[in-house]
Amino acid sequence: MKLYFTQIDPIPIATTNALADKGWQVIHHPFREVVFNKTASPNWAGYDAVVVTSKQAATWLSEQAPTTIPPVAAVGGATHRLLAGFECWFAAAPPANAQALVSALKTRVEAATVKLLFLCGNHSKDTVPRAFPSGAVDLCEVYATHKLSKVFPPVDAGSMVYFQAPTTALDYFSSYQKSPPRVAVIGPSTAAAVRRLGWTVDFQPSRPETATLIRELPTPDHWAPK
Repeated sequence: MKLYFTQIDPIPIATTNALADKGWQVIHHPFREVVFNKTASPNWAGYDAVVVTSKQAATWLSEQAPTTIPPVAAVGGATHRLLAGFECWFAAAPPANAQALVSALKTRVEAATVKLLFLCGNHSKDTVPRAFPSGAVDLCEVYATHKLSKVFPPVDAGSMVYFQAPTTALDYFSSYQKSPPRVAVIGPSTAAAVRRLGWTVDFQPSRPETATLIRELPTPDHWAPK
């Protein structure tokens, strides 16, 4: 059975091989490209922490920022691996998603007086800013994602599409006007976007890291053909 990855980045060969060992044929099927804001230059001083909720923002930070910035509060193990050299508050036990990150932050800082810098994209959710008082979180857009302008080939019947952001589910629908044969999602925000489209979530790993997907995804014969 084919498993379509909708992420922007190429699929590591180790991921392809590990899933192939479980009977999956991995297909890279991105709908978007990322453009980094090379001119963004935030004033790092005065912030208690820098918040990162995506690999794209972590990539920008690792390439553009000095290592002397305030501590970084980030989600996911893969994101933390991109931030080697920075002080990261939750590296030992990375929060799985933005909501978990908010909960962790509130145990670390005083919400009424905290000042956070949120490195975001042009389609980032407001989970972090909404969780703190007005004025506590400054947004800095460090990347944008743009839908690719091309005709997307159809996915195979009986295959599974793995959505790694809410926008990719919307991109899929705008391209095909129907649901995939099977649906996998990276986390709760993407699951909510899928369900708003009226689709069924067939698989969601317990954490967003690819290693968890590989470990928890059943073999294709778990699903009878539709």
